[in-house]
Amino acid sequence: MDILIHPNYFPNIHQFTQIIKANNILFEISDNYQKQTFRNRTYIYGANGKLGLFIPVIHTHNNRELFKDVKISYESNWMDLHLKSLQSAYRSSPYFEYFEDDFIKLYSEKEKFYIVGKGLQSQYFRVKNLEERLKKYTLLSPFKGTLKESYVSEGALISPGQKLGTFINTDLFELEVSVPSKYGNKLEIGKEVTLNSTYNTNHSGKIIRINNSIDYNSQSIRVFIEFKSEELKDGMYSEVEIPLGTIDDSFLLSRSLLINDSFVYFISTDMTIGLMNVEPKFYDDEYVVVTGLDDGLQILKSYIPGIYDGMKVKIVD
Repeated sequence: MDILIHPNYFPNIHQFTQIIKANNILFEISDNYQKQTFRNRTYIYGANGKLGLFIPVIHTHNNRELFKDVKISYESNWMDLHLKSLQSAYRSSPYFEYFEDDFIKLYSEKEKFYIVGKGLQSQYFRVKNLEERLKKYTLLSPFKGTLKESYVSEGALISPGQKLGTFINTDLFELEVSVPSKYGNKLEIGKEVTLNSTYNTNHSGKIIRINNSIDYNSQSIRVFIEFKSEELKDGMYSEVEIPLGTIDDSFLLSRSLLINDSFVYFISTDMTIGLMNVEPKFYDDEYVVVTGLDDGLQILKSYIPGIYDGMKVKIVD
């Protein structure tokens, strides 16, 4: 026996008995959809009597819509409501416990029904395939550190090249300093420097890069120094000492004592003023480093107006 039936939401017992007897079952899905029928509704017997369960559908402006074209609406949480209603009405009934898991599975596949109802099967499986491929890849930072800033949230849509956040290496720091250009010839990559942090601790580092250009306004050179220390913190204030080299047999004098950029006054053993030729090696705004002075030679502490070569002087304690 072959039968033709309309698909119903939880059909009555009579329909199931006909299904059991039939050799072939045909479902009519190409007829016009009719509202307020058992196509999308059923009734159960609850604690307060007859209770209707209705499946919401997406209504169209077309009065003649085929049943197979009708889409289920998932705007409301009707699946959970129907499951709880069935459990409340029949949980204490005989044999319900044998079928309860099937009901739970049926009503828990909301995502699946929604995708089918919207015709998104191909897009859904494409996304799932990409998710499975993504699980095979783990992105690891090339260094141990701390996430300083995050510019996206979980599940956000991002674009190629978009900055996701800032991840810093807490063991390795780079410090940028500006050095007056007059010291440029004293700088070299790899030179050891010393950093004094706000915690009054000293840390050793080295110059890793030197900018080849000079800042027009400040007449300074940008120098980049690398430090390795777990005690340092990103953004902290610090002072850096950069050794500019050593000059053998040199003396640090006030620039006011340098005469014509080549001489200094000294006091001879007969208590007369003399001029000695020196070679300036390095200048700054206040001091000059010179060579050519003998150890033990007495020189003036400060410039005396009107002083001249051969002038007699007296040393006063």
